[in-house]
Amino acid sequence: TIFVYAETGTVPNCFAENSFLVTINTTPTPDAPGPEIACDSYTLPALGVGDYYTASGGPAGGGTLLNAGDPITSTQTIFVYAETGTVPNCFAENSFLVTINTTPTLTVQDSTGCSPFLVNLTDPTYWSTDLGALSYFTDAGLSIPVADPTNAGPGRSEEHTSELQSP
Repeated sequence: TIFVYAETGTVPNCFAENSFLVTINTTPTPDAPGPEIACDSYTLPALGVGDYYTASGGPAGGGTLLNAGDPITSTQTIFVYAETGTVPNCFAENSFLVTINTTPTLTVQDSTGCSPFLVNLTDPTYWSTDLGALSYFTDAGLSIPVADPTNAGPGRSEEHTSELQSP
């Protein structure tokens, strides 16, 4: 409460007094998720403060309200908007980018031959894919790369694991 006092400063001293209330609403601090990168889909987590929208400005911004648990299946900026709902309406907003990468398909063909049998793993006879570049490994843990994928398997049995990497 603020009190206001006015006086004439004359004799007699005439004065008036009044008061008014000052209310300061705290501007909310919406959650600020970081950028997210996912394959095919990203599921929105629950927020502590704020709501998800597809456009800036919250409910008045023309975007669509999103909920925790909603899947994001295309690359887009998501906005987190929070407001007090008071008069005046105090609000704040954060945004973050969700990048969705499409998981490529990979089909491989087993190959068997007699020693010395050389296989050019880069030959598409042994694989097909719709996206990306292939990397070749001799272990399922993808830690030992094939030394020369154009000349693999000389005189020994090897298992080759392919990893598809998007460019």
